[in-house]
Amino acid sequence: MKSGIKTAVVATVALLAISGTGLVGYTFLADSESSKKLEKFGYAVLPASFYDDTVGALGHKQVPATFAEEKLTPTQKVVQGLRKDKENLIKEQEVLREQIAELEKQVMELSQYKRLNEHFAPDNIADETAAVETELKRFLVTNPAAARFSNIQIEIMSAASAIEYRRYISHNRLILNDKQRSSITNNFLPEFAFCVGDGAELAANNSSELIRIAEYFRQEDQNKLNSALKQDLNSVVEPCQSTLYEQFATISNVNSAN
Repeated sequence: MKSGIKTAVVATVALLAISGTGLVGYTFLADSESSKKLEKFGYAVLPASFYDDTVGALGHKQVPATFAEEKLTPTQKVVQGLRKDKENLIKEQEVLREQIAELEKQVMELSQYKRLNEHFAPDNIADETAAVETELKRFLVTNPAAARFSNIQIEIMSAASAIEYRRYISHNRLILNDKQRSSITNNFLPEFAFCVGDGAELAANNSSELIRIAEYFRQEDQNKLNSALKQDLNSVVEPCQSTLYEQFATISNVNSAN
């Protein structure tokens, strides 16, 4: 009899132990599952913005409630804070993008400014002017129409033309390639050169004055000419310059249109 009672008691205790372990395990699992659901809950139920305007049933715009944060759970407040941080970061990134774009623009402008300054440095512009003068002189020497001019007149014509070319590109801050430079040399400067060659012959009373005119254009030294010769030379060169400047203006207008 006692043996049977003991057996029943042991079985009951074992059953309770097994039941208790199962309950504890179920509670633990339930708590873990609840925690995971709670983590997702904040993202699932939290609106994109608690302060977005809404539209009522009658189509009227509704002002968002100002006490929305007071009703948030701690989890929702954390999520809201993270979203606000994300929105702030997005705004900061947009500002940075705009700043970077502006800096890139400034760098491009500075590069262009540097390139222009390097191109128009005295040594570089002198080399380009000398190349134009050499090309024009070659054209004049081989052109039958220029056979009537003496060697000193050819010097005057090519030097005066090179000066005008340098003034033109410097004033307009132009960087011309070889093709563009040759176009000006072949299409515009010869007419000017012929005009100056004829004018120099009229302004000079003798070969000595013609040499001084050549030195004046070669060295660009005003002291090479006395006042009377300078006045005579200007009177014949200025019409040549006016015609050339009109032709240069057509180039500028075409470039502006393009």
